[in-house]
Amino acid sequence: MLHDRGAVASGADAHQVERPPRYSSKGGDEVGELRWKIQPQRSSSAALVHRWDCALYPVEGGFLNREEAVIAMTEPDIEACQICRPETGFVDG
Repeated sequence: MLHDRGAVASGADAHQVERPPRYSSKGGDEVGELRWKIQPQRSSSAALVHRWDCALYPVEGGFLNREEAVIAMTEPDIEACQICRPETGFVDG
């Protein structure tokens, strides 16, 4: 296995991965903006919409904005997670 001596000398880690930018504490691009995610359908259950921070479906990336989440919830084969209740984020506050 070859190593880049310049990277080692400069202190760079060859296994370091560039991370995407962080968002606000609520998960949106702007303060107060929420994000949602869709868990794909399984053979025994419908696809589920989750809030961005739902521990039942802990994935990074692929988030939906409010408009996309509202549209997803109108689809007959997509349901809301009963734990994080993503529809509560649709209310303007």
